[in-house]
Amino acid sequence: MKEAEVIALNSRKLWIVLLVLVVLIGFMLVKYVITSRKGEEEFKTISMEEATKIFEKSGDYVILDVRRADEYKEGHIPGAVNVSNENIRGVQPEELPDPQQEIYVYCRTGRRSKASCSKLVAMGYTHVTNIGGIVDWKGEIEKEDAKEESFYISPITDEIFARIEGKSYKEDCTLEREELRYLHVLHRDQKNKEHEGEMIVNRHIAKDVLEIMKRLYEEEYPIEKIRLVDEYDADDEASMEDNNSSSFNFRFISHTNKVSKHGLGLAVDINTLYNPYVKTVDGKRVVEPVTGEAYTNRNGEYPYKIEKGDLCYQLFTEKGFLWGGEFESCKDYQHFEVSDEQMNQWYPDN
Repeated sequence: MKEAEVIALNSRKLWIVLLVLVVLIGFMLVKYVITSRKGEEEFKTISMEEATKIFEKSGDYVILDVRRADEYKEGHIPGAVNVSNENIRGVQPEELPDPQQEIYVYCRTGRRSKASCSKLVAMGYTHVTNIGGIVDWKGEIEKEDAKEESFYISPITDEIFARIEGKSYKEDCTLEREELRYLHVLHRDQKNKEHEGEMIVNRHIAKDVLEIMKRLYEEEYPIEKIRLVDEYDADDEASMEDNNSSSFNFRFISHTNKVSKHGLGLAVDINTLYNPYVKTVDGKRVVEPVTGEAYTNRNGEYPYKIEKGDLCYQLFTEKGFLWGGEFESCKDYQHFEVSDEQMNQWYPDN
């Protein structure tokens, strides 16, 4: 073959390779554009006027307000549930358990609702409709009762996480942040003075614990303090000595790689100073907190004492919690926890 023919042949091969590369690159670009726009294309958009007509009829649908909790409380479409746009991030919200249910999404102006719709579709929700902003809503506005709105559950936002990181949420914490929930409550002390309270618990028990705390408040059951244990640098002894009630504080069970129930947020301690932990170890009596020794005599009369059959005991045990005052190996009068069977069902690898 002559040299000129070889050069021409090689040139044709080069052009063929270049053409194939161009086709492949074009295909990849088209695929990328389709994928990146997939969420946007797979949700519907209707006007608030059209949505109003739908809401006038009963149906199996969810109205989702994706504004912040404070905006929601100031006024929302009646019956709407609240999951902020910030908290829609890959984990299926508890408020939206059915990915095939009709979901109508709104915010204030429509910007956040559009973003939320895209994220919901990407998470597998199949019937999502953006209805824009509440500024266009002409119907009735529902507001939260002043007391009712003080009892709420929130995911662990970046702001909350900044308060617990390196303290109760330690560097070796094996529990995903998404498994926890923040509770805001009201409670009354022995003098019936009202206080705000904060607690972090596991998502599996968040609703039950919130209901218990609300009932205790309504019935004026005295709880002196409900603060994040992080205010005590996650020092359990300091928290208990201050009679603080709390739940989540990550730690392993001594000499094991198993996470404790408090480490999973599956146990709650109430009025800790007056309801101490008591156990005999190698013939030595252990009391925690050490300042709770005077309250180990359960026949005595003193404030904040939890007793079998009292309202606190009833509410927790009705929800399936076990009371430490009935343990055989020790007495933990402040302590309510889920059963081992329930824990193992939720966290079989622990």
